[in-house]
Amino acid sequence: MSQRKSLQYKLLSVCSILLLVSCLFVPSILTSSPTDIAQPSAYGFFIPMPQTNDYENQYEQKEQMNTVMNLINDLLRLHIPVYWSSTDLTILSKEIKRTAPPEKSLFPRGTFIVPFTGDNCYDKQLISLIYDYNVSHELTKYWKPQVPIFMILEPIQKMDGYELAEPRIAYYYGKGISHENWYFDDLTKAGCLSNVFLDEAQILTQLTNRDFNIFIWGGGSLNHHVSNSIYTSSRILSLYKIKQFIVNGGGYLGSCYGAASASSGLRFLPMFLPAHYLPRLPTIGCLGLGDFLVSQSFPADINITIEKSDSPVLFGVNGTIKGSALVGAPVVTWYGKQTESLATVKDVDLTDRAWYAYLFPRFYSLPEPLIQHWVDFTQGKTIWTSSQCKKGKVVTFCDHPEEGDAKELRVLYNALFYVTSHQIHQIDFLKIKNILDIETTGEDSLNLVIEDFSSSTFLDVKNKIKETTQTYRELNDKYNYLEKVLFNLTDTGKMNNDFAYQIGYDGFWKSEWLVWECLQYLDFAWSENITDYVEQLDSISHMLVLKNVPIEKSITQIQKEIICKLTDSNTRLSQLSMYLDELKDELENYTNTTRQNNVIIKDCNKIDATSKQLYRDIPVLYFDILKVLRESWYTYEALAV
Repeated sequence: MSQRKSLQYKLLSVCSILLLVSCLFVPSILTSSPTDIAQPSAYGFFIPMPQTNDYENQYEQKEQMNTVMNLINDLLRLHIPVYWSSTDLTILSKEIKRTAPPEKSLFPRGTFIVPFTGDNCYDKQLISLIYDYNVSHELTKYWKPQVPIFMILEPIQKMDGYELAEPRIAYYYGKGISHENWYFDDLTKAGCLSNVFLDEAQILTQLTNRDFNIFIWGGGSLNHHVSNSIYTSSRILSLYKIKQFIVNGGGYLGSCYGAASASSGLRFLPMFLPAHYLPRLPTIGCLGLGDFLVSQSFPADINITIEKSDSPVLFGVNGTIKGSALVGAPVVTWYGKQTESLATVKDVDLTDRAWYAYLFPRFYSLPEPLIQHWVDFTQGKTIWTSSQCKKGKVVTFCDHPEEGDAKELRVLYNALFYVTSHQIHQIDFLKIKNILDIETTGEDSLNLVIEDFSSSTFLDVKNKIKETTQTYRELNDKYNYLEKVLFNLTDTGKMNNDFAYQIGYDGFWKSEWLVWECLQYLDFAWSENITDYVEQLDSISHMLVLKNVPIEKSITQIQKEIICKLTDSNTRLSQLSMYLDELKDELENYTNTTRQNNVIIKDCNKIDATSKQLYRDIPVLYFDILKVLRESWYTYEALAV
């Protein structure tokens, strides 16, 4: 009994000592600093693409997608790795700048994924951009929708995705192309700022896989469609150069004319199928990028059925697309193992017959049974395809998703990233950032503003812009006068309407539109223009100097480039002004002779060719300046936060 009590006393003594020791350490535990306790961390960001539908405001849907696309393209230009998820994923996440607690959320395939890099400078730029686009952006004076962005709060053991690359775009600008500006308008709104227009001669010397990763061939002109197609088909060396660009890993997007050009031939003339499987063979006419054949569709409005497919081109898109159009376009009548059908013609709508009959009188003047037979032939045919051409990825659209509704725009953006992406592989989430640090860096970046400052550094540039702008405005007066002269000739019966239309369309209406477009980029009061961007760039360069950062080489380079391109543009403007004066003299002294008509047509051709050169200069310069402006501001943000 005494032994048991002795044991109890010993146990009680030990417990007392342990209790005393623990009490001594309690104050240090209670007063430990926050850094001694593990803080919640994030592995990167998820950026979902807004979902599209047929019912909500189409403009708002497009603006939301364009804002996300601008963010992704800005990240890619800064060499921050961005991935595109190939599968759905449910993960613990939290939307930034929201008080709601973290929760498990489903992120569909096609979500953009940006892991932290572990490089402090890159990660600061990443966080600054994320907060900019989630709240507001200092580089625009217009409202932009906020981008919902989510922090990844748990490790992801295995996830595959496409590694994205900045789209560096070469547009086909050869004879007969008329819709290249549709692609250009859509993709520049989406933040694709690296763009070059190439004609047949320039393709031979400038189209390389080092400088570009995608070639875009848009729709063709309805006027002179056959003659232009024959001309393009005869440029064997240019076509071969395009094909080798794709074979060696370049991407290809083609609409309408561009879709037919990518095919392996017509339904009854599959002459280029061997060239697809043996890509080193030169081709005449079709490029043979995909093993599919085409036939002429009946021109009309159509509804489109999206095929069930795992193709990245269809991420976030399903069901039916209403109100598209086949305007002198092909349809796919056969495809092989290396081509996938993405969408088909659900039905053909002949409601708007009058408009199509005006554009295509030969089609709509056919007997009604033959029209119905052609309509039946068009229905059910494939109009979107995805093909593999050795290392290159090819996507074609027989219609025009560019300038389409929100669903078609999503398809276009999907196709752009798909054909320029690297191969799919596993994404690594190896680096983490403290959430408190993320929020502090993000909030600090939101407090930064561009200071108003004007220096003599950009004085020559600003003066050159004013000079060029004034020259463009003077040209507008000449176009207005030419229109009056032309209308007077038709009103008095001195010139027939068909020839007058040919002069207007091929001569100065398209040219006038191109000149007007260039003027908007230079100095347009209701839009952001080159003048605005140069003012901002001037201020940012001063702010970088105050941070003891020498003016970046890119800023110095863009100054020289602006002067050089505006000087070239002024030279072409002088040529264009001279050609317009020559046309004015011929029209003022018009006598309707064969010789004079031939001279007028030659003048019109010179006007058209020269104005197309202007369109290469000014819009491309506009986005080159914007690119340097954004990169310079993001450099400043990373230094300032």
